[in-house]
Amino acid sequence: MYRKFEITSEIEMCLPAADSKKVILGIALLGLLLLSFLSILPALNAYKGSILCPLSKNPVKIDGKWTTSDEWADAFEHRMLFWKGYGECYFRVKHDDSALYILIDFVSDTSPTTKDHVTVAIDADHDGASSPQRDDFRWSLGYPDDPNKLISGYEEGEGENTWTENWQAPPPYLIGAASMDSENNPYSKEAHRIYELSVPLAHLNKKAIGFYVWAADKFGEPEQAGAAWPLSPHDNPSQWTELVFSSRLLSQLKGISNLVYPVQDVELVYQNDAIWNLTRERQIRIVENYVFKPTKVSDSTEIDCKYEATIYSPQGTSLTQIEFYALNGSVVNVEKSAQLTSTVLYENSYVMDKKDVKEVGRDGVYWIRVEWIIGSKKYQWTRYALPSNSPWWSGYTQPSKYIQVWNLDPLKLEEGVDYQFQGQKLKTLAASTRTETGDWVNTYCWLWERETGILLESKYKYDNAKEGWVTTEHTTLKEVKKRDASLSLYVSPSRTTIGDEVKILGAVSVLGATDVQLTIVDPSGGETERTVFTDQSGEYEVPLTPDIVGEWKIQAAWKGTILHNGASGGEVRLSVGPLEEEITTTRLTTTRAEVSKKDLLGPIIMIVLVVGAASIALLLHRRKRK
Repeated sequence: MYRKFEITSEIEMCLPAADSKKVILGIALLGLLLLSFLSILPALNAYKGSILCPLSKNPVKIDGKWTTSDEWADAFEHRMLFWKGYGECYFRVKHDDSALYILIDFVSDTSPTTKDHVTVAIDADHDGASSPQRDDFRWSLGYPDDPNKLISGYEEGEGENTWTENWQAPPPYLIGAASMDSENNPYSKEAHRIYELSVPLAHLNKKAIGFYVWAADKFGEPEQAGAAWPLSPHDNPSQWTELVFSSRLLSQLKGISNLVYPVQDVELVYQNDAIWNLTRERQIRIVENYVFKPTKVSDSTEIDCKYEATIYSPQGTSLTQIEFYALNGSVVNVEKSAQLTSTVLYENSYVMDKKDVKEVGRDGVYWIRVEWIIGSKKYQWTRYALPSNSPWWSGYTQPSKYIQVWNLDPLKLEEGVDYQFQGQKLKTLAASTRTETGDWVNTYCWLWERETGILLESKYKYDNAKEGWVTTEHTTLKEVKKRDASLSLYVSPSRTTIGDEVKILGAVSVLGATDVQLTIVDPSGGETERTVFTDQSGEYEVPLTPDIVGEWKIQAAWKGTILHNGASGGEVRLSVGPLEEEITTTRLTTTRAEVSKKDLLGPIIMIVLVVGAASIALLLHRRKRK
């Protein structure tokens, strides 16, 4: 089932071994996989994360409060972080066909005071520059002098290093309001500052914008509390959040997962075969199985890990000792065995922040060190299920960009060979390198699946000619427990006339660019296949101009990925009528025909009656003459 991954005619496999004079680091390849792609949402450009702004279902009235209890229930919600003081503050965003709507609910600002305010900054053309450009603006609502008098300010960027503080009255199309009315508020019934704002979409990039929001209670005062999202420089749009306008409702966004790893609840099973040739006749072998399952993918990522290893010690080994270490370096447990075969099993839950392990739960084991006593010598090999926070770790891998590991120069990825996995033919990216460090000659090779960034196979080899040591490791992906996906399909409008353009649109429940197969059947039975590509939010939209009157049928299908099961969008129908001009002409002709018949009916009846009466009179006249 697995295609053999050859490196050179001289190398069977390759992965790092270690110097017995040092603490030996056996690098677990699965950490390379996981740390490579720990991102909440694939960054489309320079922005600091992305938010999908849902389509509004409930109408919004800009009056500075929850007009109804469900007015903002269909909006994206995020709790803001405090850069000064503390408190509770949320923002919500959504949009319809005409405007972007923003709610800032400062729950802990319960005292109306001067210098309460909120500011929204927008990178309107989505260029992610490092300083405010002419398309960028910030808009403030607040109470600078009077806690009961709302003032609005507006400033555009000028391409300088920061804002110029040239505040003016905002354009009339920017509408904002504020209040202390919490009657319908879901956070708290105690009166507190609430702000609502709307920005027409006509003044924004139609796909996405840069977005930054902050709020202040008693700004500039000693007891000031200030919140923001994201927690980054307000004058650097490249560090703001990206706001992507979605065509999906909030309810349709809840089941979305990442296209690239980590994908919540997708389980990956790897096997690694590590061999340390001490001499020609003597070797240490460790066969490892790793099971990784992300249970939470958000600001931080939580991953369940199950590690199982079988250790084959060489003849002459008097003792095999396995030391289990926690994240802080303390010893969790020690196991000793005089047997030549030993087993190791532990289960962890890792809390990750980007590529760093912040917490290890469950068994609490972060890494193990195996020590062999063979004759008068000691040999050690350290094994990490998820490497991080170590001096030899200096970078991360990322598909289509580069790889940087163990202080190596960034490597450009190349097209790899097609790879067979569980009946799927996968397109791949590959990288390899060879380095020399002291007495060691090191060879590294990697192969990734192109679309999702999953590590499929890797081979490492460390060769120390001086000591006569050769270490190889070979990791392969053995199993993937996929996640179900969904695919939506719409046509707008669903009724049209021949020659008028309609839109075929929908979305895959993944965040990332992928392709969807459309099948279009016209009224005559003619079938057309079209491949369309989604944007980074998984949404697609293509035009169709029907050229035949009648009922059209449209179907959509997504093949899935190595991490996701495929999905069908079902079938939608498009009713196409003739041109309005043809309809009008036909109706006019029909009407004239009906009118003509009605006009002739009376005279025909009169003629029939007259002719009949004349015939009867003539008949009676003839009888009298006889």
